[in-house]
Amino acid sequence: MKKLIADTVRPTPVFQRGAMALLVIWALLMFVGGQTKAAVGLFTTPWDKLAHLTSYAAAASLCWIALGGRRPWLVLGGMISLGALDELLQRLNPGRQVDLGDLAVDVIGATLAVVVLSLLADRFGRDRPGERPRQDKQ
Repeated sequence: MKKLIADTVRPTPVFQRGAMALLVIWALLMFVGGQTKAAVGLFTTPWDKLAHLTSYAAAASLCWIALGGRRPWLVLGGMISLGALDELLQRLNPGRQVDLGDLAVDVIGATLAVVVLSLLADRFGRDRPGERPRQDKQ
């Protein structure tokens, strides 16, 4: 289990590229699929908030992995920007509306993902190139 966590929080370049590809697919589904009639009323309250929370937590995790866990503030800024863009684009789609509650839940989901992954990286992560070797606590 420790190796699995370590491989996730300090990903290899192949793992990073895979995460980036999945993040691009996620963004396409959100921004292209979100503009279709099928997106109207897809989730009802309160399930829409859970969908936002899990979707943005997953996307933030993919972004964090794609960046190798080295830029958590960039991950958060990117997810906040994508969440805001998603809400603004909803104004253009009949039947959908801007909901700042959705944006707030997007931010919470992304923040939870970044915090959890950062804590796991501190605890289980491999050493980064150029860092002093870690002294594991016995």
